[in-house]
Amino acid sequence: MKNEEKCIICEKIANAKNSHIVPMNLIKECIGERHNEISYNLNISQNAVDREIYIGDAIKHKEEELNDKKLKLVDFNPYTLDNILCITCEKKLGEKEGKVYSEIICKIRDEKHKNNFKHMNYSKFDALIPVLKKITKNDLDIYFYSIILRFYKQMNINKLETNIKEETILSIKNYLNSNLYQPSNNSEDLKCGLIVYVTNNPKKFPTIMETNLFNKLIIPCCHFFIVLEENKTETPFGNCINLVSDPEFKFLKNSIELDEAFSII
Repeated sequence: MKNEEKCIICEKIANAKNSHIVPMNLIKECIGERHNEISYNLNISQNAVDREIYIGDAIKHKEEELNDKKLKLVDFNPYTLDNILCITCEKKLGEKEGKVYSEIICKIRDEKHKNNFKHMNYSKFDALIPVLKKITKNDLDIYFYSIILRFYKQMNINKLETNIKEETILSIKNYLNSNLYQPSNNSEDLKCGLIVYVTNNPKKFPTIMETNLFNKLIIPCCHFFIVLEENKTETPFGNCINLVSDPEFKFLKNSIELDEAFSII
């Protein structure tokens, strides 16, 4: 490992292996459990479209059956990277990811858990706001901003341009470095906000996508879209933008309009 490989959060030696760009528990419903993934990858670059398949190690012996269309087989896991996080930051993120999975991902689309969320209306969108004591607003901010930081790193490694400003990435890194270890109200440098949209139609969208097609950073992750917005008064999402200074975290819920706006297939 080279000395310059530093953790994208704390800048210590990035000694963690197989770090997921997007938490596995967020996308496993779409691609399968760890080591049992079946992933059809769509790479979009320079007006070219390449279709590939990734098959997890535990089921690679079924390649002939699973890859009946003879797609290009990817021999590395497209959802993980080595040496982007240190073991300590990876562990701390894992603790947050476990809480978000059990309290949000498993419940937000299930009617039997509807009382765990407040239903609100912002502009023309409906939103769900967690009212759970086991998870905090800070947990959710760290969870989603860490995905953006990892996604940005993956884009850089693959030499793909993004429209996110470097100073925004630096402010996200500083926010995570501070709040992952000690929750803080110091968020003055974070001049952006998040919109997280939950769809009931994940089959219409990529599980995770690398592209510069959009004018803003939009990361589709199975049932969830993560949108990074500049912190400004007017936004297409009205008051649904989540700022770190907000007391509550808002999730936009299933919307035909947003499904159509985000669809690229």
